[in-house]
Amino acid sequence: MTPSAAAAASPWWPVALAVDVPAGVAVPASLDGDDVVVWRTAKGELRIFADRCPHRGMRLSFGFVRDETLVCLYHGWRWRADGGCALIPAHPDLAPPPSLCVPSYPAAEADGLIWMAATIPGRPPPAMTGCTPLASLVVDRPAAVIAAAIAAAWGAMDGVCARLAEGDVVLRMAIQPVHAERTMLHVLLAEGDPLVAIGVAEAWRDRFEAAEPVP
Repeated sequence: MTPSAAAAASPWWPVALAVDVPAGVAVPASLDGDDVVVWRTAKGELRIFADRCPHRGMRLSFGFVRDETLVCLYHGWRWRADGGCALIPAHPDLAPPPSLCVPSYPAAEADGLIWMAATIPGRPPPAMTGCTPLASLVVDRPAAVIAAAIAAAWGAMDGVCARLAEGDVVLRMAIQPVHAERTMLHVLLAEGDPLVAIGVAEAWRDRFEAAEPVP
C-alpha cells in the first residue's frame, strides 16, 4: 500500500491519536516523508502545518503554543491558526503581509484519531465508531509490507484501515506511512480487555516487522 494507492479509497491519513495532542501542545509527525506539525491552540482548535518556519526553516514542532498562535523557537515568529503570520518580534510594529504564511493541511478529529488530507477532501475521515484509542506503535517496515501481511491474515484492508481479531480481542488499526521504511500503527480497541489488547497489538507489530518484503 502506498499513499497514492490508498487515496482512491480515502483522502484522509491518520497522523496521531487525539489524546496525544491536548490543547496548547504541538507534536511532530511525518506522512510519506513529509514532515508536519500537529497542534492545538489554547482553546483546542486543531491545526496541521508543514513543519518548517518560512523565516529560517526551523522545525515548528520545536516551538510552542502561546494563546492561539504557534511560536517558532528560533526567532519567535508567531503563526495564527489560519497559517498567517501574527507577529515578527524583531519588527513588532510591522504588519506581516498576507502572503507570509505557513503551508497548512485539512485536519479532522474523529473517533479518537487525528487525520490529515493533502487536499480539501470531499468526505469525512473513516469511521471507527465505538472504538477506544489504545496506542500508536512504530513498525520499521514499509506500509506495503504491513498491508500485505494484514491481507494474508484477515483479508483486504478498507483503505488505510484494518480490522484484526484474536481470541476475545478485536482491534481496529489505521496505518500511517511515515517514510519508505517506517510505518505508524494507530491502534483502537473495538472489543476486549485493554491490557490484553495491548499485548495482542504488540505481538502483531512484531509479526509485521518480521514479514517478508512485497515482491
